[in-house]
Amino acid sequence: MNDIENYLSSNPSDDIAKDLLNIIPHFEGIYNSTNRTFKELHGSFLFDGKQYKYLISEIERQKLLYQIAKKNNSCLEIGTNIGHSSLIMLIANPNISITTIDIEPQLSKLATDYLKKNFPNSKINLINASSPEILKKINNKFDFFLIDGDHTHFAVFREFKQILKMSKDTKVIRVLFDDLDMVPIMKKSMKILKINDFKEANCPGGYSSYYEINTEKKIINSMRFIVFNFYNTIFNSFSYFKHFLKIILGEKKKIALKEILKNLKLIKN
Repeated sequence: MNDIENYLSSNPSDDIAKDLLNIIPHFEGIYNSTNRTFKELHGSFLFDGKQYKYLISEIERQKLLYQIAKKNNSCLEIGTNIGHSSLIMLIANPNISITTIDIEPQLSKLATDYLKKNFPNSKINLINASSPEILKKINNKFDFFLIDGDHTHFAVFREFKQILKMSKDTKVIRVLFDDLDMVPIMKKSMKILKINDFKEANCPGGYSSYYEINTEKKIINSMRFIVFNFYNTIFNSFSYFKHFLKIILGEKKKIALKEILKNLKLIKN
């Protein structure tokens, strides 16, 4: 009996968990497709990044992503990793269209090739690139967005500003952030915006938060968004200043300088 079956023995009416049982063979299938390798310490909705073992402790995050994918037909995902988020979406909606972005070309391709083969009714488009740059070149519109890439304030804020223009629904944008609690200023500033719906799942391995944000023109042009942009831009500037001080003081010079240049777009990742 696997962990989900044990969970169901105590929660027999949980229909989503019953469907999530279908994850287990594909969880193993992805691992085999990547020659039983994964990027260490890069966990997912399904495992902790230390040992390749399915974690029932993350089931509330899994169920949240499942519920969102079930109701939508297309997703832009930032942070493919080993394909586990896409797998959950495909279990929920085998016909979903997923455009997924990851800067790492090897494991992400092997994982998405496996998913394409095993979910032939879906449409999966993997883009190996840095998200802030490639987002400007994507012309498609999407039903919802999963931001789970570079968990820094620089990256999340830039990605969020880009996807505001990419929602199919002109009145609302649906975004699932994974580990937004790692970006406390961004998380706090989300309260400034007009939120139509909010859901969260806090598990031992991570925190996922789902927002439906009003993006009607009168809202986008309102003081809410002006304050939101100002708040986050000031914090970004403050972060650059802190990095600058590290250089001046001689603390981690090379790492700090590289981070500044990367975020000023003077060098590539």
